[in-house]
Amino acid sequence: QEARRDGVFAGLSSALASAIIGSKLFRLNRNATIMCGVVTGVVSGYQFTQGFLAANVARVEQEQARLDKLAAEQDPPTAL
Repeated sequence: QEARRDGVFAGLSSALASAIIGSKLFRLNRNATIMCGVVTGVVSGYQFTQGFLAANVARVEQEQARLDKLAAEQDPPTAL
């Protein structure tokens, strides 16, 4: 959920920047500027969401591995 929220904010930011660049630098008309902003925002938001999600999953897996290692050190198996 956190990754989705961050991805949406990144998408909105890139959409705004893309629309401004499209209208001022490339002199696109109104419809083309809107289309440029929407497409850029959707693609960028998706990519950022996937990146944030992968980073969060990696962080959770790393923490789980650390906890497993700590538990194994505290409770060594006994030999029969």
